[in-house]
Amino acid sequence: MDIHRDNELDSLIGKAVEVVLFDNTVIKGVLGYTAEFSEKYKYRKPSYYTCGDYDFRKSHVKKIRGL
Repeated sequence: MDIHRDNELDSLIGKAVEVVLFDNTVIKGVLGYTAEFSEKYKYRKPSYYTCGDYDFRKSHVKKIRGL
């Protein structure tokens, strides 16, 4: 992912999105940081995200759009 895509992901935190992962899995839900990493490291680790019932790395995101 490039810097533009990183900024796009961060700007959509807390908003309803549709995410397409590298294997073409489509997820709809509210984008957030993965709680496990936030708690473990006492801060938000921006390379790990959650949406719906899925946790994924930002490198797994093929496409994302706000709903």
